[in-house]
Amino acid sequence: MAVAPELAAVMLDTITWEPMIGSNQYAEPAGYGTPVKIRCRIDGATDEVRDVNGLVKISRNRIYLDDVYPIDPKDRITLPDGSRPVILSVNNLSGPTPGYMNYTEIIS
Repeated sequence: MAVAPELAAVMLDTITWEPMIGSNQYAEPAGYGTPVKIRCRIDGATDEVRDVNGLVKISRNRIYLDDVYPIDPKDRITLPDGSRPVILSVNNLSGPTPGYMNYTEIIS
């Protein structure tokens, strides 16, 4: 189930998500899948966060997607301004009651 209508109303941005489809011998991305456009809300905020390896990094964006997506930190996202920030973490979240709202938060 997608987010509640009142939250969907503030999701005015769109990002492009490209899942990583393979890596080379150095664990670097070897390619990305078909681009998918996703409706979202982008909150620009500088914050200290821990990445998937537990290292402290500086986050510049919190991106809230309109549903739950199988996004991985190795995937690539493109913001409306054309920038491609590194994905520091991805959280799939649910609302206060089952079935109320589900969404994905990307910290980049």
